[in-house]
Amino acid sequence: MFFSKKCLQVSLVLLAALFFLAVAFACSSHEAESSSHVVEETEAFSSSPASPTKAMADLSSSALSGIEAPVASLLEKLKPAQLEVYVAVPSTAYSAKGSREALQEFPAGTTLSVAEDEDEVFWFEASLEDGRTGFLYGETLFPIQEDGTPSAQSLTAQRISSRMSALYEKLPQGKYWNHMGEESDGEDPFSVTDIPCEHSIYGEVYCNFYDGKTLEYFPEYGTLSQCMGFASFLSDQLFGEDSGLSLFYDIDRLQIGDHIRLYEYEHSMIVVKKDENSITVAEVNENYEDCLISWNRVIFFDELEGLSWDSTYATRYPMYRNESGGFSFWEDSSSGFEVEYNDFPEEDFSENYDDFGDWEDWEDGEG
Repeated sequence: MFFSKKCLQVSLVLLAALFFLAVAFACSSHEAESSSHVVEETEAFSSSPASPTKAMADLSSSALSGIEAPVASLLEKLKPAQLEVYVAVPSTAYSAKGSREALQEFPAGTTLSVAEDEDEVFWFEASLEDGRTGFLYGETLFPIQEDGTPSAQSLTAQRISSRMSALYEKLPQGKYWNHMGEESDGEDPFSVTDIPCEHSIYGEVYCNFYDGKTLEYFPEYGTLSQCMGFASFLSDQLFGEDSGLSLFYDIDRLQIGDHIRLYEYEHSMIVVKKDENSITVAEVNENYEDCLISWNRVIFFDELEGLSWDSTYATRYPMYRNESGGFSFWEDSSSGFEVEYNDFPEEDFSENYDDFGDWEDWEDGEG
């Protein structure tokens, strides 16, 4: 989703540096050639056979010294900006993003600088005591504000919140996630209209489609549209399509941006807010008919608990908050797991499903 500006910056800086060097070489060659004529016509250099070479070296050095400053300035601009952060809970610097190789531990209360990579959500680069580079988890880092105090949100939470706001602007509340009345194949995930899909008449003909990372974990759907396509698209936009994905069942570990999938009810939602008693979700096609975009439906935890028999949660976060208040990798959790294919154990939910009532009843609090 988010195109990295770093590659473009590197290319521009290298091209500029090459240009300066080429100009310097041309100038030095020209000056050296001119000086050779001077050598032939004056006797000042005749007593020293090496003088022309020395003169050329001096001239080249003089020419190059004129571009050292601009090249150094350009290379300095290439370095990522640094952001001062506060370590709220003990944090580990790893050798690479998502690596298990620990290089240095930072105790809670530490203040340090990390690279302000605008394309990164989870892992932030920092220089370590031994001169090596390590990567720290953004959920443990809180940016220092102008008044010198840590911000209320972690660095990761700030990045996700910013992206969420941008998505809300592009996919606004009350629009329809489709291409009704437009010449489109449905493959533009940012396509929205003012006209409902009317699935009971047209089926998926005018629905948008988006697969992304989610399809790798739910291949039985073939291609993703309506609520699941929308949830998959939001997830990739928030975290990047290359971010990993883990599946889990523990409601307490839901985080902002997580994907809630209901199997029997065939519905998907993205968590956009979480408090002590409820979550707020973004979704389309809540009524299974028109792909209406909604960002403000509140679901209380007791309602969500009642749907636990039908729910699987998909997260892009590499770590979760553990019982000690720190963070652990999902692979180390018995409630989280990574799958190549959807290989859930066979369970009979028919009794629960028959007794639970219709989706509309649950939505109205009557289920």
